[in-house]
Amino acid sequence: MRVFGLIALSASLTSVAAAQVTLSPKVGVSIADMKSATADVDTKSRLGYQAGVDLRLGLGMFIQPGVHYQQTGLEQNLLLAGKYNLDVRGYHIPVLVGVKAGVGVAGIRIAAGPALTLVQSVKDNAGGITKDDLAKRRLGGMVQVGVDALGFTADLSGEAGLTKFFETGSTEKLRTMRLSVGWKF
Repeated sequence: MRVFGLIALSASLTSVAAAQVTLSPKVGVSIADMKSATADVDTKSRLGYQAGVDLRLGLGMFIQPGVHYQQTGLEQNLLLAGKYNLDVRGYHIPVLVGVKAGVGVAGIRIAAGPALTLVQSVKDNAGGITKDDLAKRRLGGMVQVGVDALGFTADLSGEAGLTKFFETGSTEKLRTMRLSVGWKF
């Protein structure tokens, strides 16, 4: 059994080494939204941003883990407390699996997979929301369409929250659209 395990491990390492590896630093903008379960809360989108790097492993089929620092902006209007802006910062860690098709220096990609968000801070706000009020780790399902051309890359992705945004009370989940551009090496 040990010999079989060593052969399987050796074959796996050889295929990973032979796979095309692409590093892609990128920056972008995002828009987040939440539907409130109660009539006394209205949430609107505000522009956010992200910057990070993706690692793409594979040729036609690929796996694409990434790490991005992001700022998510929301405007909340509470019936009793009024309007305030919510500015949440943290790390976004997607692990996507996809396919790529193209010729020469251009190609199109489609990918999907889970994404983990780790909340790091919340800017002071008139609503009194702090980091402790938010779920520290959120899981989402992400779908991405991308284009590669001449060493550049552009991605449009949508993510639906699978876990709740707030730590207690509300069961609201965040939905986010992202547009990013970058380079690929």
